[in-house]
Amino acid sequence: MKADPSSVYSYQDVTDAYFNQNRLEEAKTVAEQGLAKQGTAIGLRRQLMDLAYLRGDMAEIDRHVASMKGTPEEYFVLFSKALIEFNLGRHRDSAKTFREAQVLAQKFGNTEFAAVLSGALAFTSSLVGDCSSAKSLASASLEQSPAGSTLSPSSVALANCAESSRAAQTMDVLGKLYPRDTLLNLVRKPVTLALVATRAGKNDEALALLEPARRIELGVGPGSAVGLAPYVRGLVYLNKKDGANAALEFRKILDRRYLFASAPTYSLSQLGLARAYALHAGSVAPASNAAVNADFKTKARTGYQDFLATWKDADPGLAPLEQAKAEYAKLQ
Repeated sequence: MKADPSSVYSYQDVTDAYFNQNRLEEAKTVAEQGLAKQGTAIGLRRQLMDLAYLRGDMAEIDRHVASMKGTPEEYFVLFSKALIEFNLGRHRDSAKTFREAQVLAQKFGNTEFAAVLSGALAFTSSLVGDCSSAKSLASASLEQSPAGSTLSPSSVALANCAESSRAAQTMDVLGKLYPRDTLLNLVRKPVTLALVATRAGKNDEALALLEPARRIELGVGPGSAVGLAPYVRGLVYLNKKDGANAALEFRKILDRRYLFASAPTYSLSQLGLARAYALHAGSVAPASNAAVNADFKTKARTGYQDFLATWKDADPGLAPLEQAKAEYAKLQ
């Protein structure tokens, strides 16, 4: 910033540095200073949208979106808005925003990013059990960009929806295209193959596949699959009925809200944590450890309450919402 005060990229980098240290007020100050120099700085605007979401200021998010209306960068802010909407359980709104962004990306000639948006919507759809849409969107995304960055979210969506062979094949294509891609080899490919393995009942194999991701799984930035590896590892531990280790994985995400708040798996990690504590409570023999059992049941109730509060305006009928309500009722 001192060397080149006119460069908005320096402001963006410093904002990122403050973000990563949970120094959010300082991040906001620097981002606003950079935006004052260049109002179309899309990276800074998206950072300010994330900060507004952390404060619960949806009106500020809408103001940032409105300020980019009609510009070639509008679809980038819509992408951020779609992720935020999804985390609030507003899947229909999120899907609509994703599609608006996709149309604009195509209008301005960014066909690969349009495919990425379709893949991202496939991924979020798969997370809420809308596999009919997820499969269709993933197929469309792969057809539109068969050798681009859309392959990864589409493959995870397919793996989530039991399309195991197609998911593995997509990863094979990516591996041949980018054999030295660190994020692919350490996170994205292991996550996809772990989902395939755990769906086949091979939970230990899934955990082994995810082991390399530990080196970088808490990293953030473009292409980093934010929070995905701990989330999937948590799901695998839930499948193994290992509530204690599942809780550790979901806590990795929830304890770093400043990094992962707008990641598609953030609010679902609240549900995962609740399920982990409920499992842990069930694994404790009540007669000999009544206090411990009661403590984990209390933690489970709190976890469900946190998730249901986050999804208070969620679309009725979404699978995670209905499951959470039923599971929470059993704890009362």
